[in-house]
Amino acid sequence: MNPIERPVYGLTVRGEELDVEIAAPDWPALVTAAVLAVSDLRRPLGEFQTWTARRVSARVHGSSAQLGRWVKESLDDWKVAGFLPALVELEHAEEGRLSGILRGGCIEASDVHPAHPIATVVHGSTVVTPGGGGAPWRARFTLRG
Repeated sequence: MNPIERPVYGLTVRGEELDVEIAAPDWPALVTAAVLAVSDLRRPLGEFQTWTARRVSARVHGSSAQLGRWVKESLDDWKVAGFLPALVELEHAEEGRLSGILRGGCIEASDVHPAHPIATVVHGSTVVTPGGGGAPWRARFTLRG
């Protein structure tokens, strides 16, 4: 398992919306950073008494749709079970298929006091720009409280 590292991301606050921007050297690193950024916005990574895991899969075409689905799944896991990921283990990261395991913990919503409430990813806001030739992969998406 990888050590817990806080993801690097940019954040622009616009009222009840948050624009998140991420850059990474490759597609798997971009997915990891995006999911962990959303978790980090709720609570610093890895502060759990009990650890657990969730399997996530997105069978959609296009990297923007795949990343948007993963971000939505992580937000849905929070709403339903109080689950926040701290580690991402990708099993498949290819066109049409993105699957893996999120490891983290379940916490009570009352124990979380984020600076910016997050309820959902704005539909259609996820944009991924593939890297290559030394340029990083980039992602941008909007979260709404």
